[in-house]
Parts: sequence; C-alpha cells; structure tokens
Amino acid sequence: MRQGNLADLDELTLRCQNPEVKVYVDEAVACYKIGAFRACIVLTWTAVVCDFIEKMKELTDAGEGRAKLILGKHHEAQRKNNISEAQNLEQHLLEWAHDDFELLSHVQKEELERLQKDRNRCAHISMMSEDEIYHPTAEQARYHLRNAIEFLIQHEPVQGRSALERLRNDIKSKYFPIAEEKAVVRLKHRGFSTPKSSLLNSLIKVLLQDYMLDIDDQSSNEGRQIAAAIKAYRITHRELTEQFLETHLSKLANNLPEEYKPRMIFFLSQVGGCFQFLNTSEQEDLAAFIGFLSESSYILQFSVLTAAIDVPELRDTAIEHAIKLPLDGFTLLLKKKPLRAFLPRAVEYYTSAGSVGQADRLAEHLILPLIHLVDEDSAVKILRGIRKNSHLVRSTKMINVVEGIKSSPYFVSHPQALDQLDIDYEISTLTSSLPDEYVNPDENIPF
Repeated sequence: MRQGNLADLDELTLRCQNPEVKVYVDEAVACYKIGAFRACIVLTWTAVVCDFIEKMKELTDAGEGRAKLILGKHHEAQRKNNISEAQNLEQHLLEWAHDDFELLSHVQKEELERLQKDRNRCAHISMMSEDEIYHPTAEQARYHLRNAIEFLIQHEPVQGRSALERLRNDIKSKYFPIAEEKAVVRLKHRGFSTPKSSLLNSLIKVLLQDYMLDIDDQSSNEGRQIAAAIKAYRITHRELTEQFLETHLSKLANNLPEEYKPRMIFFLSQVGGCFQFLNTSEQEDLAAFIGFLSESSYILQFSVLTAAIDVPELRDTAIEHAIKLPLDGFTLLLKKKPLRAFLPRAVEYYTSAGSVGQADRLAEHLILPLIHLVDEDSAVKILRGIRKNSHLVRSTKMINVVEGIKSSPYFVSHPQALDQLDIDYEISTLTSSLPDEYVNPDENIPF
C-alpha cells in the first residue's frame, strides 16, 4: 500500500465539516489502512448517511421546509425503531440530495449510488450467491471514500438555487463587509466557505452581472461588497475563481454597452489582477476608451482616471490623460492620487502662478502634497520658478515649499546636493530685493 495514498486519505479527513461525521470517516480510513476494505466501504456509506442527516438539521435551522419534513421522518423512525422506514429514508437519500437540495450533481449522484450498491454487497451476505464472497479492492474502497468526502461530506448544506439566492442577498446586504479579509470570515460563518464549483461559478456570474448592469455607482457600498466577495473567493478558491474569470470576463466586457465601459475599469481597480483575463481586443478597447475621455463629462473623467490609475496595465495611459486635465480637475485628481508622475505638471502649474493668492493655493494643493517626492531636478525647477515669479516669493506658503524641499527624503540622503543649491542664501536674496508693497493674497483669480 503506497504511503502517498495513506497521506492523501489523512488529508481528506481534515475536510470533514461535521465532527460526528468525521468519527465515521476516521474509522473508515483506519479500516482501509489495515486492509479491511469491506468495513471501509460500509463505514463510508454510514458517513454519507450521517452527513446527510446533519445537513438536514442545519437546513431545518435555516428554515428549509423540505429538510424539516425529511428530518421529522428520520426522528419518527428512530423513535419507533422502525427499521423499514429507516431503510426507506436511506434508499431515497441520494435522490433527495440531488433533486431537492442540489447537493449533488447528476454524475456525483451516480458515483455515490455505486458506493451504496457496494456497501450492500459488503454488508448483506444475502445479496450474494452462496459460493461467492465479495472482495472489494483497495482501489475501490479508496475511490468510494474519496468520492464521499469530495462530493458531499466536505461541503456545507448550501449548494442549490436557494443557496445561491441566499448568498447573493447576503453579499448585497448593508451588513456585508467591504474588506476582503472580513468577507472571508463572514462567508465562513454563513456556511459558504467551501461551495461547489457549480455554485461558485453561478455566484460569480450573477455578482458580475449585478456589478456591471444593475449598480449605478460602483464606488457605493454595494459595489465594494460585491468586489470584496469576489476577492474573498479568490483567496479561498483561487484556481476555480480565476478559471471562471478567464473564461467569462472577456465575454461580459464584449457585451457591455459603450456607456458601461467605465464599470469594467472600476471592477478592475477594485478586484486587482483581473486585466489579464480580458482578451487583447478588450484590453485595447479599455485603453482607447481612456484616450477619448476628454469628450466625456468632467465627473466621469475624474472617476474613471482615479480607477484606471489603480490598474497597472492602464496606469500609464491614465496618467498621460490626467496631466492634460484643466487645473481644477488635475488638482482634485492629485488630491486623490498624489503620484510622483504628477510632480512635473504640478511644478509647471505652480511656477506659472498669476497672483500671490493663486501661488498660495497651488503650493498647498499641488506642491506640498508631493513635496516628499522631489528630487534634485524638480527642486531646481521649483527654485528657478520662484526666482522668476515674484508672486511665489511673496506667497505665504513659499517658506513651506522651501522647507519641504530641504527635508525631503532625497535631500536628506543627498546633503551634498542640498549644499550645492544653497537654498537659504538664494531665498534670502530674493525676498530682501522685493519692494515693500501690498498684495492681497486672496485676490479673485481663478484657481
């Protein structure tokens, strides 16, 4: 018997959700290890029956009427010690699991029916001919045990249409978290941490449709909750989730109306690493869409560019467009995304200030938020601009800009470069040479 097979079985037992069911699974594995394959198969079927009953209890607690009825019949058979009724319930167990609760697919139901038949061969000698003894192989026993765990036992009792609707509603409720780590915990506590692939695919499909087609504001809590749920399943079921996204995200993007293209960009920014799942055509379309944003409303430009900057593959295109924004739009975007790439444009605006008041405002909203990013080149341009523009010299914020340059990480680590600039002497010379005249810093010049 190969050690790898035993290790695999030991790992499988850890997937059991219910401790009572795990007792039978552990015994089945123990029988397999000593070569008692008939006993292993019998105990595997016992674990399936026990697991189904435990799932009916959980569904009954959740208000599932059909589960309550089946559980009532089970309890009645136990109370009356009615063996024939208990056998009848056991006989229909897989049918109910498939038809009523969608806990099993058709193929999975057929595989577990084989387990049931082999269990009967092992446990009921009357089913065999007098001169024949059923000897299941190690491979059969292990096959049945693995199927029982992977198809049924390891999953919560929430796999069908009703489960999909409950999960969807929970994710879209106002109480669902927007942080992916908390979403993982929430889904686990709600019994949805180990969905089957069919449920997971259906869930991601409806969530994407809700996000792209039904929600008007993707930055709302509902949009962020959907993104958090998808990210959570990408953590817990990365392979399945990414397989679905790779297959369906491009199709969804291709079918989106032109006015909904921004929603795909919002999704890519909130659920990172998904740009790769779009085909080349859709990737190029999104980049081109950003290029034509100047024809869109100011609000749309701001929101799309803010999101696109968070998508590495769209970042350069978004920045290229952002630095062409009018001053007010550029200022708001910089407040949201204070990037080094915006520093050259910010310096251009600042050194072109047309009044002392504007110089103050540009320093406060453009230069100081980026001052920690200045290097020797940008510092020289700022100082050169101050030298040429008396409005900057008179600005009350000029000293903040100068002190910010001196204390920036670059010059702290390059003191020699700071000495060469001789900032204090130059600023002192400039301020002392100005005539003493009144300038209103709040004069009404457009920002």
